[in-house]
Amino acid sequence: MRKVILGSILLTLASAVLGATVFRAPIAAAASPFTNVIVGNTDSNPVPVSVPAPVPVTSGGGDLPITGGDTRLVQPAVTATAISIHMDSNTDGVRFFYGHGGAEPALFYGPHAGGSADVTLSLPRPITFDAIACDGTGTCTVGWVGNGS
Repeated sequence: MRKVILGSILLTLASAVLGATVFRAPIAAAASPFTNVIVGNTDSNPVPVSVPAPVPVTSGGGDLPITGGDTRLVQPAVTATAISIHMDSNTDGVRFFYGHGGAEPALFYGPHAGGSADVTLSLPRPITFDAIACDGTGTCTVGWVGNGS
């Protein structure tokens, strides 16, 4: 038992001596701390961020008359960069849908609900739709520029 304890003490002592003398430089180099890197978006050191602008769709398009209370499917789905809507005085509004009535990317109130009878917009971010609803008892005409017929 004494030999085991004496052997472990001598081994520990020899390791300490070798570590302090022979292996001093490699151990110090391996234990050097990492360089801290902090990325912060401050006024004096802003982080550059660039987002590409959406590519406008400038060709194609369609024109669709809709009677009040109806929803018309548009197949295939349309991605439009400009829309034009005309609603008569009995129209509550026009709604665009995507995903068979799921998402509603745009809604425009008509004259019967206090909105404008004519809406013409160039959209900075294109909208995609596959159905258009004309609410109320009036008629609507919807035109668009974009892919789809």
